[in-house]
Amino acid sequence: SIRWNFGDPASILNRSTEEKPTHFYSDTGWFYITTILSYPTLKLTITDSVYISFVPQVDLGDDLSLCDGDSQTLSLEVSDAEITWQDESDDTAYTITSEGWYSVTVEHNGCLSTDSIFAEYSRMPQIELGNDTIVCKTDIIQIIPKIINGTLSQWQDGSSDETFEGQYSGIYWAEAENGNCTARDSLSITYVLLPNIDLGEDQNFCEGDSIMLSISPLGYPLFWNNGSTDSNVVARISGEYIVTVDGEACSESDTVFITVMKAPNLDFSKYSILCNYQTLILDAKADEGTYIWSDGSDEPQLTIHTPGVYWGRATNNCGTDSDTIAVVLRDCACYLHVPEAFTPNNDYLNETFAPVAFSCEFTQYQFDVYNRWGEKMFSSSDKNEQWDGLYQGKKAPLGMYIFKLDYIDQYGIFISKKGSVSLIR
Repeated sequence: SIRWNFGDPASILNRSTEEKPTHFYSDTGWFYITTILSYPTLKLTITDSVYISFVPQVDLGDDLSLCDGDSQTLSLEVSDAEITWQDESDDTAYTITSEGWYSVTVEHNGCLSTDSIFAEYSRMPQIELGNDTIVCKTDIIQIIPKIINGTLSQWQDGSSDETFEGQYSGIYWAEAENGNCTARDSLSITYVLLPNIDLGEDQNFCEGDSIMLSISPLGYPLFWNNGSTDSNVVARISGEYIVTVDGEACSESDTVFITVMKAPNLDFSKYSILCNYQTLILDAKADEGTYIWSDGSDEPQLTIHTPGVYWGRATNNCGTDSDTIAVVLRDCACYLHVPEAFTPNNDYLNETFAPVAFSCEFTQYQFDVYNRWGEKMFSSSDKNEQWDGLYQGKKAPLGMYIFKLDYIDQYGIFISKKGSVSLIR
């Protein structure tokens, strides 16, 4: 028979009767082994010793996923051992800077331990949200990230939509990822809340009066279309008044139209003569006025066909005025013909348009032509000047035009005529 004592009392399997036993020592160091061989006539004891060395423990960890430009240092906590990396270097630390396999072998008294890992490198994503911005409160900024080498992972609120609406002032950020690589960008949005600018409704007042236009800009710079930068502007003349409040990236404006009205001022003295076969028009037109004539009519003008005494009165918010005129009939011996059409087509026939006067001398003369929208197409105070159908150097459109002729003849008689003419090509 055979009996083994492995000299390892700390082990529960310190003894064995197997012919070729295997024993795992509980510690390192020197151990003394005793072997007893028993025969029928002989008992033999054999002793020996063995030194148990520790097996180095090597653990490089899990495979690595790194980003371009990153590095990772592998460190070994071993002593009294030989270290050999895959490139034959022997330091206790090794720095990874590129993709590939990395391995290390540690040896202590002939005992070896080996481990390896793979380091994978991914391209670093790039993300750009744009520049910081200041906008009006009425606007909504749609943030659209520009991403290279990656995909959007999240916004600052945890959402992951492709775009984000920046509705409030604050810092907005987004992250992009490519594998384990993450990049972030942010931008600041500042919303400007401008005051409500309201100059009120259009207004009118009488000549000699004025009105104060005021706003409260809440500290923002402002300017009026007349060049003023004050909060208050005094309006004394008719026109459009515009104020703009400037809030850096945005502005608010309002417009009011001011009309300065004149008190009625009637003067019929130049309408005293009515020529044979003609009419005479008394004009009492006033700003926003109401009218009453001697015949009971209430239009701004009165057309006279016969001699007599006529009066009119005009009233508005600024006052009332009236006048009376005695109109006499006279053979003025001045005859005017105004054509009903003309054809400026370069055939040298009927090319221009103007009144044709017979036996008339004018001390004053004014001839105007308007289109259907009231735009003046031609104007002349020269009785010899005629309209050639051009407006600002271009051919006027075909159609109907309105003319107005005012003149004072050699007898001091004021005559006013209106009518229409067709432009034909």
